[in-house]
Amino acid sequence: MKRIIIVFLLALVILSAGCTEEQNNTPEISDDAIITLLTYGAFSPAEMAMGELVVNSTTVNLSYYNYDNELTARYIKPIDEETRNNLLDLLRNNGFTGMQELYEPQKGQPLVVDTGIAEITVTQDGMTKTVKIDPYFNDYMPANLQEINDALTDLRSYAMSISEDEAKVIAKEWIMNAPTYNFDGSNLAFEDYHSDTEYPSQHTLTYTFTSSHGGYGNRTDQMVTQVVTNHTIEMTLYNSNVVFAIIDGVWDEREQNMLETVEE
Repeated sequence: MKRIIIVFLLALVILSAGCTEEQNNTPEISDDAIITLLTYGAFSPAEMAMGELVVNSTTVNLSYYNYDNELTARYIKPIDEETRNNLLDLLRNNGFTGMQELYEPQKGQPLVVDTGIAEITVTQDGMTKTVKIDPYFNDYMPANLQEINDALTDLRSYAMSISEDEAKVIAKEWIMNAPTYNFDGSNLAFEDYHSDTEYPSQHTLTYTFTSSHGGYGNRTDQMVTQVVTNHTIEMTLYNSNVVFAIIDGVWDEREQNMLETVEE
């Protein structure tokens, strides 16, 4: 009986050693690893057909490409040591290198469309590990992969984020190159800035300027009144993109048309 017990214990030790050896064969993520989040195939604007977030030891780089693989936008921000280390620890603690190569809908799960595909890749000397999510939807990922994905999407938002001063630079340049101001504008002056704490990516700015003629937009070859006209333009930026630009509450400077008025 004792012999059976001893043999059983030895078997357990050997099995345990084998499991430990198997776990140790899982590649360790190094401190200089490069982490990439690639997204594509979603229903999105043509200029954002493919997004590539690259996190290295010093920076967060976000690039967007159109359907012809042409670069349409690039955002670069520094990454501090703590944020970088937290990301590496998250990958290690959640067992990224031991994950499946593909996560997709399981039997019984509804199929979500137009969300595209995502690939998360860790690259370092001697190893490249890619995990693909198709379609790119949280419910198709295990909890540990969701945590990693959430951290990367937060960094993507960070890469696109801008400060108040950066928003002012973007807004001023946009106004000066827009048709109304470019035609006969002058005396551009900043009036107000607002960013809601609940929507930190959204910036609202107000400027005033003067036109030497009446009307809006590019009035070349139009009959215009030569009268000094004061204007107010209110702009909304989402990250670094101008999404609304309304002059005097009546003219859409982005779309170059009068706003529709609702008759009472």
